[in-house]
Amino acid sequence: MINLGETNRLPSKVIWYQVSSVMLIIFLISILISYYFWQIFITLTIIIALPVLVPLFIKYKFFSFVVEKDKITTKSGMLSRESKAIPFDRVQTVDGHQGLWMRLFGLSKVKIWTASPQQINIGTRNSNSEAEIKMILTLEDADWIKEFIFKK
Repeated sequence: MINLGETNRLPSKVIWYQVSSVMLIIFLISILISYYFWQIFITLTIIIALPVLVPLFIKYKFFSFVVEKDKITTKSGMLSRESKAIPFDRVQTVDGHQGLWMRLFGLSKVKIWTASPQQINIGTRNSNSEAEIKMILTLEDADWIKEFIFKK
């Protein structure tokens, strides 16, 4: 549950979602090379899972956000702290995405878009854009934050 004006953290389901996603991929790769299943599974867990999961865990542990009446503020980072404050009157869109694996965990990815030109990267061959804020929340919290922002 998101508390207005208080520091909120990502739900613990997020870390379990990320761990299970990585471990499922490793498990499926190990099955494909099934002759040495356990040796490959343990090796891939050490080689792939640890370097992938440790940064994800650090990002999860050191990410917080505060929803206030007129803005949302995020803080992230362990060594290098970053803080973003976005007034709701600058928000253009709030997107929610829920893949099959996320649905199993009751999670939704929320992206908050503003009119900032920093979100648009135009390259020579392709262009892409990135949301101002991206976070994974429970489905209830994601719906709440979308409704709250657009009531403003």
